[in-house]
Amino acid sequence: MTIDGTSHHCCGSRDVLFVLTHIPKTGGTSFKRSVIDLNVTQDRVFKYSGIRSFLSNDLGRYDFVDGHCEFGIHRFCSKRVTYGVILREPIDHAISLYHFIQQSESARYQHPLLKATKEKSLVEFMYEYRNPQTKVVAVFPWNRLLPRTSSILLKLAMMHLSKCYQFVGTLDRIVDFEKAVAKSFNWRVQPVYETSKKTALRPKVDELSVVEQEGLRSALSLDIKLYEYARSLEKAPLVESDAIVP
Repeated sequence: MTIDGTSHHCCGSRDVLFVLTHIPKTGGTSFKRSVIDLNVTQDRVFKYSGIRSFLSNDLGRYDFVDGHCEFGIHRFCSKRVTYGVILREPIDHAISLYHFIQQSESARYQHPLLKATKEKSLVEFMYEYRNPQTKVVAVFPWNRLLPRTSSILLKLAMMHLSKCYQFVGTLDRIVDFEKAVAKSFNWRVQPVYETSKKTALRPKVDELSVVEQEGLRSALSLDIKLYEYARSLEKAPLVESDAIVP
């Protein structure tokens, strides 16, 4: 399944568990407001908080996994899993992520990486946390064992996008992604641009210096290739048997 809605079947919300590989700052919250909130009751939404929580719950009664989970959790689930993911242009993603973390500082919550963004520049931070989108899609445990610059991670991530994801989209075409998911599940869709987690006071890509842009392209080299590959998949339908993960 690609974001144009091409499909050989209807998933049916009670037949499979839909897992959005929600990479931070790629539009996942807007997707949930536009599609999930309209069709899935809260008692059928599993709040993911790590593998341990996943293993200790009966997932048969859930329709959607909510949380920043990586690809691969189907290995711990007896129910069939359908994957979806939204990727974002990597340099724009890095800017948004970095400044969002910097602004995640309040009396109630501080982002775990807040200190790192306070101590490092944008480019320095992304050199330490390279290729975040590739890392999430690559699969546990290889994304923990291999360096963030490993070409093996990119190969794994590309393979998963083409063979295991039923829905592959990009942020600039998120409405098409939302409509494709809704069509396959026979769900309603009402596109919503969620602003509660929008990153404020951040520069645009073209406002960065040439040196900064070159530094980010180097730090995000795998993500850039993965993003271009995802854009190609938006136009190439997947085989049904490859898209549903038993």
